[in-house]
Amino acid sequence: MRVLPGLAAAVIVAAAPAGAVVVSDSFGGSATPLALSALLGAQAEFDAVARLETGTGGVCSGTLISAVSVLTARHCADAALAGDWTARFASAGISTGYGVSSIATLAPDPGSPAEYFNGTDLAVFTLSSPVTGIDPLLLHSGPLYAEAFAMVGWGLYGTGSTGAALGPDSGHRGFALNMLDAATASPSGDFELLLADFDDEAGMSNTLLDPLGLPSQPDPLLHEGLIAPGDSGGPLLLLREGSWLVSGVATGSLATDGLTDSDYGDIGAWTALQSEAARTLLSGAGGVFYGAEVPLPLPAVLLGTAWAGLALLRRRDQP
Repeated sequence: MRVLPGLAAAVIVAAAPAGAVVVSDSFGGSATPLALSALLGAQAEFDAVARLETGTGGVCSGTLISAVSVLTARHCADAALAGDWTARFASAGISTGYGVSSIATLAPDPGSPAEYFNGTDLAVFTLSSPVTGIDPLLLHSGPLYAEAFAMVGWGLYGTGSTGAALGPDSGHRGFALNMLDAATASPSGDFELLLADFDDEAGMSNTLLDPLGLPSQPDPLLHEGLIAPGDSGGPLLLLREGSWLVSGVATGSLATDGLTDSDYGDIGAWTALQSEAARTLLSGAGGVFYGAEVPLPLPAVLLGTAWAGLALLRRRDQP
């Protein structure tokens, strides 16, 4: 994975907050890619991913990290007061809503408080009552590799050829995979943003290679996708020893074609959890960080213990 001191100016000016998950047209080899994304997203191992909604129709995503704490994006928190938000969890076909009593955020840049693509786009919603029946997810701030990861969110959805054209839908918790291709770093060396581009089936949308010139792979994963509007605050998930760990929070998308609709070629950006300030915020909210770092080999990583034998991370050019 390539580490950058910052994003190229030509790309960052096209940044927009993230919305649900857009998937490749041939997602999983299915004739119904959107239905398959929703089916995979509905699995119990992702029940900790919450739909955050306001009374005026605003939608973000978040992750349960303790019984009363939901990790999300600061730009979501800045959009409404705590009392305007509801955190809704779907499990076994039942949706349960929880009020939000308070919000804590990572301190913004004093000179640019509305700048979110700088490693400060993190917030924690404290719920008015504990969530029962759903296990919080562990957090990850350790070493990162050029590896596959999962994204889950409640925002707009569609395919790579249409972009984010549908939803959001309270019954569509989307799922997709991508490759962690690059990251930006602070002067202290902590990761700020984690980056992945949305490759099409022809391998012609490798935007982290062109124009940024990074050593990004052009071939998509079998379950390739990207965050879209409404997925803001949702998790970037890494698999370690059979468990999904939250390693980043969806901040937004970067478009090289000028249209931030999460179509092929767009770049997803997730805020990393590596900084001391981030760890302090999340530990104070009851979040637990994972210890041992044992990355699983690619491309044979399995999608959780519940789906043993299903090699979702296999690339198309693998036998």
